[in-house]
Amino acid sequence: MLAGMSALSDTSFDSLDASPEQVRALKVAFGATVTARRVDAGIEQSVFALVANMSNNHLREIEAGKGNPTLATMHRIAAAFGTTADDLLSEAYERAFGSSY
Repeated sequence: MLAGMSALSDTSFDSLDASPEQVRALKVAFGATVTARRVDAGIEQSVFALVANMSNNHLREIEAGKGNPTLATMHRIAAAFGTTADDLLSEAYERAFGSSY
């Protein structure tokens, strides 16, 4: 488990006590998780951004694994999917590291 995973309320992925490689892997996996869920739901990126109360550019960066979403942003994304941030993060963690946290 990445040190600090349960303390994501600090701010964002960059605040994790983890190597830069681990943080990058988690950002990419989180973006892939958001993209997969959005596409599976048949929602266009611009529409989802509106539902999640964020800019399309910010969502595009997150989905590309380049963004550094705060916990508040993760909660907005999760709420737009009707799930929890923990559920999205768990899926992303498994996608990145092959195991649950």
